[in-house]
Amino acid sequence: MANQLMQLDHVFGALSDATRRAIVMRLCDGEASVGELAKPFEMALPSLMKHIRILESSGLVASEERARQDVFIADGSSRNHRSLVGGSKGNLGATTGSTGNVR
Repeated sequence: MANQLMQLDHVFGALSDATRRAIVMRLCDGEASVGELAKPFEMALPSLMKHIRILESSGLVASEERARQDVFIADGSSRNHRSLVGGSKGNLGATTGSTGNVR
């Protein structure tokens, strides 16, 4: 039980950031490379990678290396939980600020 609560804390902690919610929503629509994930955000690539690593550690996102390029996918179970990150594609809960601007 305690382990499940800790995992839930990781998931909700990862989803507490608007940028990470937008990344998960994008990946619910299909896999994407880092470059594709970075397009809507005005932030440095290392900052975006930090967000992706947090999502990976929470189990929401997985990566696969293909032809010397990392491709990210929503973990199978997170595809079924679109409601956790805002429901529809048009409601990402994205904001502007220190986490980067969503275009």
